[in-house]
Amino acid sequence: MCSNAIYKSLKTLDFVLSVDADIKTYTFGITFKEGSTIDFGKIKTKVESAGFTVCAFVATIHFDNVRVSDNQPVVIQNQALLFQPSGEHLLNGQTKVRFMDKGFVSAKEFKTTNLLVSAPQTYHVSL
Repeated sequence: MCSNAIYKSLKTLDFVLSVDADIKTYTFGITFKEGSTIDFGKIKTKVESAGFTVCAFVATIHFDNVRVSDNQPVVIQNQALLFQPSGEHLLNGQTKVRFMDKGFVSAKEFKTTNLLVSAPQTYHVSL
């Protein structure tokens, strides 16, 4: 029942093409409409509006020679991503990033992060 409620809620997002639920792993694969602007915060909000919390949020994003460096956000589809810890990386192709902000990980895990305060709509992510 919970997967059905989340599925229905996610399908209402205008940038979502399809949602695939995996009830064995309690995960959802979301495919986005080509050319649409994606809002990761709205995905989290839809899960919460269905009565659930996000315990882990991982996105596979296509990068095309994107350089990641210390405390410099990378803007992908109007979403600013700040890599934690960053160091120097050159990202190419499909790369999984894990969101680390409050509401995108468990409350226990969030307490262990030492995230720097950043601008609104900037997401802290790790590789």
